[in-house]
Amino acid sequence: MGMDAGLCNFPGCERPVAVRTGPGRPSEYCELPTHVRWRAWRERQRLEQQAAQQPDSVTVTAAAAVPAARLRADELLGQFRALAEQLGATLAGAVGELSALGDPSVAEEQVRAVQADAAWRIADADVRAATADTARRDAEEAKTRAEAAAEDAVRAAEHAQVAA
Repeated sequence: MGMDAGLCNFPGCERPVAVRTGPGRPSEYCELPTHVRWRAWRERQRLEQQAAQQPDSVTVTAAAAVPAARLRADELLGQFRALAEQLGATLAGAVGELSALGDPSVAEEQVRAVQADAAWRIADADVRAATADTARRDAEEAKTRAEAAAEDAVRAAEHAQVAA
């Protein structure tokens, strides 16, 4: 009954057949006490029943698993595309920065831009200082005129008191 005369005839067992030294039929099973003819027959019956029931359950399980697997694959593909785009943008930025670092004309342009900005800030500060100086001078002149007007008013008041 076994496929190989040297292997146990119990379903799924790959042990060698037990060697008998006495009279009688040669053994078809290994030395395990549970591997006997009637248990082997029951195991074969169980496996046949399981095989008869399993194709339906496998079909149902496979049919249910395909949409879920497809959704997961679509989700993973979307994530992969997003990561690929992000990686592409990062690499493009890095290449641009590294090119700028290696190009002396870019560095010179940046230095010129900083110098121009500094010159503009100095000129703006000079304009503010000149405007403040002009306002200070105007305030001093107004103060001098106000003091002179106050002195003239005091003299006029004194002169009016004397005449009265």
